[in-house]
Amino acid sequence: MAAHDEQIARRLRSTRESLGVSQEALAELMNVRGHDFRQQTVNKIEKNQRRVLASELVALADSLGISVTDLLGLGSDRAPLLVSGARLEEATRNLQHASLAYARAMLGFALAADAAGDLHANDAYFATESLIRQTPGWIATADVVGSIEATLKNNQTDALGEHASSVLRALKAEHERFHRESDG
Repeated sequence: MAAHDEQIARRLRSTRESLGVSQEALAELMNVRGHDFRQQTVNKIEKNQRRVLASELVALADSLGISVTDLLGLGSDRAPLLVSGARLEEATRNLQHASLAYARAMLGFALAADAAGDLHANDAYFATESLIRQTPGWIATADVVGSIEATLKNNQTDALGEHASSVLRALKAEHERFHRESDG
């Protein structure tokens, strides 16, 4: 979950505990405010296993006698840092998902090219290493190679055709280059 969710979980628990309010009591206070809460609901939120709806956030803050900005941790000079950090975390996650989808699409195309055999010149461009070498280096950060190999069940990688093998080799090389550069 996102950084804000973690922040809410930590601040909810610390505030509740510092006020001496039990999870059961907080759940009751939430029920009085029209939210169907149980002790387990509060526990899941505090363990960052359940997100909080905006209306619940307002009711939780009200139940504890604090402001929503205090519960979010935005009442301090660290607020811009927290907000920016949450955005960066979300963007990183999106980039990782996109890189994996991109690499899988490249491999899927290469597998189809292997099955088709004779390719049109325009299609051949997408099934060669030259395209992969133009792929942004960020694909290596999401461990796409490990994920793709796991998808192929490792034993199938030996049976890949020319284009798919080429794509997988290029992805591995990019992955290794990225890690060499980041380590050095």
